[in-house]
Amino acid sequence: MVKFELNQQVEDVMEDTLALVKKLYNNEGWVDSYVQNEVKIQVMPDPITGVYLTRGEGFIPHSQEQIHKLLEQVELRPEYDNKCASGYTVKVLNEKSRIFYQQFKGAFLVQGRDLVVLQKTFIEGDIWYAVGKSIEVSELPPQQGLVRADLKVGAWILEKQGNGTNCIYITWADAKGSLPKSAVNMVRAQQGELVWRLKNYLNKV
Repeated sequence: MVKFELNQQVEDVMEDTLALVKKLYNNEGWVDSYVQNEVKIQVMPDPITGVYLTRGEGFIPHSQEQIHKLLEQVELRPEYDNKCASGYTVKVLNEKSRIFYQQFKGAFLVQGRDLVVLQKTFIEGDIWYAVGKSIEVSELPPQQGLVRADLKVGAWILEKQGNGTNCIYITWADAKGSLPKSAVNMVRAQQGELVWRLKNYLNKV
């Protein structure tokens, strides 16, 4: 049983993370990378490391509620994310906050990664923010054969638009380990594709 509980300090951290998401959302430093399946992929280098932050944006003809429900079902992520090996909800803290665990596949000689994430949903008018960041929980130490990555922020921004939702996915992470920056950036840019992969999955179910 995970003993992690919400407290004011944790709530403040998530409020700060939401503020960071909004700052990234409005940042003029995003550079167009490519468009795939009507989803625009953009990148922005971390000012310190040069590793890309990623942003994907596109229209999904489903409601915010439908999209958010799927995002909460972490165990289904491998169905629409070909880089995710597995995931599960560790603990539901309240109706807006939860902890989940994910493993991501390695490639060639690169080890897989894992994450423990605290996610909170904020609803402000017609915009939903599902905001996540890495936390460390003593009951969930790094797994043998995997590298524990650090998710500085991972956010789904769901904006009501006509008969569907404008969906934006922003991610900023440190994969840890000794990976070449060029290799990390090649993979990192592709993370914005998660918007159209999620869209395709919803269109099929």
